[in-house]
Amino acid sequence: MKQASIPVPTPADVEVLLSIQLQDEWESMTEDEQWLSILDILVDEGRFDKDRPEDDLAHKLSSEEVGINELSDGERDLYEERLMPMMAAYMYRPATFEAEFAEMRQPEFFDPPDPDQLTLL
Repeated sequence: MKQASIPVPTPADVEVLLSIQLQDEWESMTEDEQWLSILDILVDEGRFDKDRPEDDLAHKLSSEEVGINELSDGERDLYEERLMPMMAAYMYRPATFEAEFAEMRQPEFFDPPDPDQLTLL
């Protein structure tokens, strides 16, 4: 008796199936969960390995030690001002992400303006 052959999926087939599965999973997430999943990717890639406030917060959020809604006002500001721009670059501008991320990670990027510069305005 001849058995029916079972087709073996190609890597392309597997990639399509995974992308459909991930898309379904992504669409079932809340907006906060979607942003945190991007943050998890960046943390897992080792992109927050400096001793900076945003790095500590990224690890804190990634470890699920605290949720976005449980952040203090200062942590919420840090999240919105420093982490969100990096995650947005990753999500919406993948072609320029590496350059944008490198620029945002420069020590002086988030420094407050020099008071002398403000008097010139």
